[in-house]
Amino acid sequence: FERKLGDNGFVLGWYYQRLLTWETDPLAPEGKHFVTFKNDQEGRSAHLLQGFPIDGRLVAEIKVSAKVKHSNVFNPPRSNSVPSLAVTFYDKNRKDLGIFWLGPFRGDSAWKSESKTFRVPVNAREGILRIGLYGATGQLSFDDVKITPRPR
Repeated sequence: FERKLGDNGFVLGWYYQRLLTWETDPLAPEGKHFVTFKNDQEGRSAHLLQGFPIDGRLVAEIKVSAKVKHSNVFNPPRSNSVPSLAVTFYDKNRKDLGIFWLGPFRGDSAWKSESKTFRVPVNAREGILRIGLYGATGQLSFDDVKITPRPR
């Protein structure tokens, strides 16, 4: 998140930006910038997405990692609200091959490192990385978001 915002005020390299601010703080975990999602209306989505190519014939697993902090994050029971980092894989025809989660992040936490390794389906050809509150309420910040592949 160290690159300046685009002319449209959006975080460069990401899309479907909703209910976030690009923060500047010399005490940020990585560099000086990070993003914060804020939502006070249950069910309203706050998120940021990034697509990436991936060939499941060549990549066995990916490790996703991020620095995360959150405050007063609440997702109601029996809801689809999952404050998280998620990856969805797709085949060559854009058929959904499954979604994999890091989270959910609830309650309060100072900055901490989070990571998880996901198996990549052999027929995967692209993926979407998603971060945000996704209908939960509160405040959730991300910094130093990374995807690290492990070859087959």
